[in-house]
Amino acid sequence: MNTTSAINLAVTHSRYLASLFDAKPELCKTIKQLILSPVHTDDILRYAKDFSLSDTNSLNTNLRLMRHHFFALSLIRDLNGLSDITETFNTHTILAETALREAEKFHWDALTTVHGCPANSHGEIQRLIIVAMGKMGGHELNPSSDIDLVFFYEDDGLTTGKDPISNHDFFNKLGKLIITSLNDYTEEGIVFRVDMRLRPFGSQGLLVTPLESFEDYLVTHGLDWERYAWLKSRVVLGPAVWINSLIEPFVYRKYLDFNIFTSLRNIKKKIGQDMQKKINAGDIKVGRGGIRTLEFIVQSFQLVRGGKDRSLRCRGFMEALTQLKNHELIPNKTAKTLHDSYIFFRHLEHRLQYVDDSQTHKLPEKIEEKALLAGAMNCKSWTVLEKNIHHHQDRVEQIFDEMFSQDSQPLSPMQEDLKDLWNLEVTEDFAVHCLDNLGYKKSLDTYHFMKNLKLMGHYPTFPASTKEKLNTLIPVVLHEVTLIDNPDKTLVHMLNALDSIAHRSSYLALLNENIAALKLLIKIASFDQEFIQNIVKFPAMIDDLMDSSEFTKPFDLAEPSKKLTNQLNRSQGDTELQMNLLRDFKNSTIFKLAVQELMQIYPVERVSDALADVADLITQQALRCVWETLYPKLPFPALGIIAYGKFGGKEMSYLSDLDLVFVFDEKKSKDRDKYIKLVQRFNSWVTSYTASGILYDIDLRLRPDGGSGLLISGWDAYSEYQLNRSLIWEHQALTRARFVSENKTLKRKFNHLRQSILQEKRDILRLKTDIIEMRERIDREKKPIGDLFDLKLSRGGLVDIEFLTQFYVLGYSHQYGELCENVGNIALIKKLSELNLLAAKDASSLISAYKIYRTKQHQQGLNPKNPGKVELRSVELHQKAVQAVWQEFAKP
Repeated sequence: MNTTSAINLAVTHSRYLASLFDAKPELCKTIKQLILSPVHTDDILRYAKDFSLSDTNSLNTNLRLMRHHFFALSLIRDLNGLSDITETFNTHTILAETALREAEKFHWDALTTVHGCPANSHGEIQRLIIVAMGKMGGHELNPSSDIDLVFFYEDDGLTTGKDPISNHDFFNKLGKLIITSLNDYTEEGIVFRVDMRLRPFGSQGLLVTPLESFEDYLVTHGLDWERYAWLKSRVVLGPAVWINSLIEPFVYRKYLDFNIFTSLRNIKKKIGQDMQKKINAGDIKVGRGGIRTLEFIVQSFQLVRGGKDRSLRCRGFMEALTQLKNHELIPNKTAKTLHDSYIFFRHLEHRLQYVDDSQTHKLPEKIEEKALLAGAMNCKSWTVLEKNIHHHQDRVEQIFDEMFSQDSQPLSPMQEDLKDLWNLEVTEDFAVHCLDNLGYKKSLDTYHFMKNLKLMGHYPTFPASTKEKLNTLIPVVLHEVTLIDNPDKTLVHMLNALDSIAHRSSYLALLNENIAALKLLIKIASFDQEFIQNIVKFPAMIDDLMDSSEFTKPFDLAEPSKKLTNQLNRSQGDTELQMNLLRDFKNSTIFKLAVQELMQIYPVERVSDALADVADLITQQALRCVWETLYPKLPFPALGIIAYGKFGGKEMSYLSDLDLVFVFDEKKSKDRDKYIKLVQRFNSWVTSYTASGILYDIDLRLRPDGGSGLLISGWDAYSEYQLNRSLIWEHQALTRARFVSENKTLKRKFNHLRQSILQEKRDILRLKTDIIEMRERIDREKKPIGDLFDLKLSRGGLVDIEFLTQFYVLGYSHQYGELCENVGNIALIKKLSELNLLAAKDASSLISAYKIYRTKQHQQGLNPKNPGKVELRSVELHQKAVQAVWQEFAKP
């Protein structure tokens, strides 16, 4: 490209550049040599490094000359299509950061010469913290933009010099000097206009805020619109750790935060009102379908979901949009539309500002100005450009309306009645009549319950915003509940649940925003009170209701496990977050499985398999996280993990613990102490309670030598113990043992060892005696107390069925190798019947009882009052049948 032609084209579209080059012809010659080369960060840093500073005037002059240089160079490259928008953003963002850094350094040196360095009570030197907001924070600064800044310092104290002043006074002086150097007009113009209005309390607040006060401000006074503002915040000077730890929890909530949609609609409504008043007419930033609307769309998704997914915590628009698309939160077609419109409007914004180096977003009104802008946008005429502008505005507005607009249809007479009923604005007779018509069976009792809840529950203590959400939601619940069997009972469950979770109003917002999620929650409430109470205990599970289709899809861990792995990888170094991520994953997955079982989508056996798969994944992920915390520089070891009991047999219930044994290759014996520490920490990690609950109870007593043995054994030691010193009860345990880690060598060894032990030829009478004695011992030591039937331990329960099965496996596997297969008790009992080892009638009785007992365990759900215990009469026929088979077996 001809560099002279490039300059001439740029001058044609920028009066500012024309006057600059007229006043500084040497600058034009310098720029001409650089036009064809991209502008890199190092170019700006090198330019500043050559500053010769003697006083404040020389600083201010040098900063302005630097700005002239890179503004002109970026403008020419952009208008000639030599740079993409990323280069333009980077040039102006780094230019602003460099100017800030040079001004801070110069004025710091000058002030500390007079007053000494600011220090806290411990003598630690304090530095000014500068946070960039808006476009600068998002690393997407436009050419003539102002820069939004907020100043902080960490601790109060005094400076260390002969003329000491308070830290606050020092930083206040420093802040004012920095602003003056950048913002004030001189004969060379300005560097950047500085806007400090986003600081706490705006223009009325302190110029420089101590971090302690800032923390209090966010908790006490922080508003929703400020969450949008602080989403883009970035520390550009000074220590960042503390301030980031304050900002992140303010911007991103730990749960899906649908409250933000209401705030967004209010902000957008204000923009619409201004448009009607012609306040923002022709403004491509805050006007209809403009840059601000684009940012609101993307930032709202970030604010809703960023608390649970760190990958969405991006400051820049395009990076955030890419993440939303990759997470399938925004369809590809919509993402492309948003991307294209954003690029279009940002290019248009730049060209508007190039004309006079003015911070404007208004489209021109004069014909010649319109033609100039059309040419800068490579359009044949203003008519073409105007059509493109309207096209993008229409598409952006349409997307916003589709995503966030609420149906404002007038309420039906029935809806009005339910609203009045909840607001207690109707007579009792009318309320009962209304509920009768809807299909409630105990309308008077239901009305009294609802009335008492509103008057004497938590409702009177809720803030006005929460009451407003409940006032919108509960009339809908009153209607939707009638579509479910037993509406009176379901309504009680639902209202109790809403009363409990309403202190987190975002969940009410989620249910108000998503009728499908509300319907699913009502369906769940109709199943079981304990089940809905578990959601109240961990209300983050309500987030899972967002996509009701997830509850009908076939169980598949492939995608969820990939997502979990990515989240854990991004959270390395944050142990608490990783622990909660795993617990949230388990709660979410098991919640979906439980709902699918209640809906009779999956049988008990399939759910148990799935629960074991979840435990497999969590065990290995937790081990990996613990290892990376303990030994971040060492590769994860290929340990052997052996699952026993319900976990090993893939017959888990929702409350099953994990029976585990850990082994390692003897060649790695030098790392034994590391492995022991790993298992110790893993046990603590998994069994500890956090805000998201517990992962699993862990039982390590099945390892060689039980509680007195090492937490992890070398393979040779484990093998020797099993072959030479293990007892019959340990062989029983081995019938349901399963290797769950990925060490193929140890897995092959384990499977061979297990099969050889199970296929030992045993004295049948001695085996029978040992198993009967073990059953008697369990009855003596763990005999259930009370009138309830213990599904596992009571006579005629699961233990009897399992011991009978294990007897035949240990007694006859030497003849029938297929009995060694770990296929679950039901499949094994069927096999025993086929082999004529067990009478068909007895096998049928055992299988029927086993299925019923397992179903009862699962029906108790996630939060039972009496885990594993039921009324005897509900299973008495099966209990007697099992007991009869056992008694026949136990005869001498």
